[in-house]
Formats: sequence, C-alpha cells, structure tokens
Amino acid sequence: MNKTLAYQQHFSKFMKRYVLGGPKIAVALSSGADSMALLYLLHKEKNQGHYEELRAIHINHGTRAEENVKEEKLAHDFCQKLGVPLSVIHLDMALGQSNFEDTARKLRYGAFQSTLLVGELLFLGHHIDDSFEWSLMQRGRSSELSSTIGIPLANGPMRRPLMCFTRAQIEQIVKLEEINYSTDSSNKKNNFLRNDLRNNLIPEYKKRFPQYLKHYIRQAEQMSYRLGLHRNQELSGVHHWESCLDFSKKGIIILTHPKKKNIFYGAEEVLRQSICTLSQKKRGRISEEINKLIEAAIHFKKGPMNFSGGVKVYIKRGQLIIVADGYENIAQSFLLPS
Repeated sequence: MNKTLAYQQHFSKFMKRYVLGGPKIAVALSSGADSMALLYLLHKEKNQGHYEELRAIHINHGTRAEENVKEEKLAHDFCQKLGVPLSVIHLDMALGQSNFEDTARKLRYGAFQSTLLVGELLFLGHHIDDSFEWSLMQRGRSSELSSTIGIPLANGPMRRPLMCFTRAQIEQIVKLEEINYSTDSSNKKNNFLRNDLRNNLIPEYKKRFPQYLKHYIRQAEQMSYRLGLHRNQELSGVHHWESCLDFSKKGIIILTHPKKKNIFYGAEEVLRQSICTLSQKKRGRISEEINKLIEAAIHFKKGPMNFSGGVKVYIKRGQLIIVADGYENIAQSFLLPS
C-alpha cells in the first residue's frame, strides 16, 4: 500500500470511529499546511460519496498585509483546483495589540460561527502536536483536569479530524500530494507563548523523550475516559466497559462490557494492570499490544493473543478473558458460547 492511500484510509477510519462527519461540512482554511491537508483529505472523502456538501472558509486577519493577500490567493487557487466553494471573511487586527492570540481566536471563532449554515459542521485543522501544546499551556494556567487533556476532538458543531495525525505526518502528506501552502511568519515570534513552547521548549523535550506524543495520546485517552469526556462516551451515553471480575487466584481475570459489545476503548489501563498481575515477567512495555488487542476485539477475532510472561487473552462477545500460563484448561469453561 502506498503512503498516500495509507494516510487516506487512516483518516477515513478515524472519522468513522468517532462519528465526526455529517452531510454538510465547512473547512476553516488558513492556507497553512494543516488546513490545506484537511481540505484535500475531505475532498477525497466527498468524492467517495461520504458527504453531500463541502466548502471552505478563509479568514484574512489583516495583520500582515502582503502575506495575507498571498494566503488568500493560495486558498482561492486551491479551492478552485478542487472545485470547492470558498467564502472569505476580512478582519482588521494588529499583531501588537494586547492579548493578541486570545483576541484573534475569539474573533476568528465568532466569524466562523456567524457564517455557518443550518446543519453545517465546522472542521478545523488542529492536530496532535497542537493538542499537546495546548495541554502544556493549560497546565500552567489552570488546575482543572479537564482543561489539561488537550483540544477536544468535537465541541458543538466543531470537529478536528486531523487529531489522528502529528505535524510531521501532515507535512509528509502535503509533500506527497505536492500541495502548496503558506507559512505564517509570525510563528517565529517567540513573544507569543505557543511559539516559544513550539520553537524552544518542545524541541529540547523531544530530544530527551522521543516518544512523548505517543505517551501523551494514551494519557489523554485514559484521562478523558475517567472524567467521562471521551467522544465514545458522548456517542453512547455509557462507558464501553464496566467491570473487572477478578479470578486472579485461579490465574484468570475477566473484563466485561455491560451490553455484550466488543468495544473496549478506555480499558487500556485496566488491561495493562490485569496482564501485569498475571504475568511472570513483571517489567515490559505492552501498550502497543493492548491497542492491537482492542482492535482485534472489535473485529471479533477469538485469539488467543499472547503477552509477555505467558499471559494469553481470549476474546468472547462482550468479554476479554485474561489467562495466566498453566490455566488455559480452566479458561475453557469461560469460553463457551454466550
């Protein structure tokens, strides 16, 4: 599979998993790499019949006269190439004004909201790096746990489907598809907090912790479930997993779903603790394997899936049965059809 197709399929799967789409979609198009990639991916989705209407909205902030003109033209040319209608809104702001970032964000969102049509969803180009940066800033501003998770995937009519990609992956998409985009020169001004984090602190952090984004995603996922804020909980109205029945003295732990569904998103930490409890190997990283297990459960693959330390996990409708080495025979009594 070529990289372009892999990116498109990953994007499409993410959209379906979290029910992010709708019949009418408006894309906030800044002409930067993120929003250009988003419009391109959504245009591909529309061509496959997933959406009825797709358009773009570009906001000219009026802060960098020459650059703003070029950005607006770039957005116009790209939309014309794709055959996507474009609306342009002009604001009159100055970079030096007090609390520029917050003011610009409020004006921008207000402008988007005012131009949205009935039943239309607004798609924004925020990605994983953006969410991590936002969570760092909020940790210094607030003691509320919910505000430190990051940028929400869905909020009212707003959707952020690029939260399945990192900045590096988006840069690869625009390179592969030869998409022209603009770079905001004000992003280099470190007097803005986010730029300072992005340009100075995070690069050094990345050197020490290369897997920081992967860990951030998993931590945010767990925290959002614990606070009842996860998109899956919003869609279903219930937790996707309810209880862990402990038969650890016999070498068996059973994780159950209250409605006999095989959706165990959010149960990652419980699974990790259960597997470590029964494992003969007390150290090791199993996060990737647990993610594969959850995907296997969705597709009703019976297993068993093998984990370090002799642990096996069997998949049954509405249950994950975790078995220590030597207890496979006892586990068979739990594997009878529901």
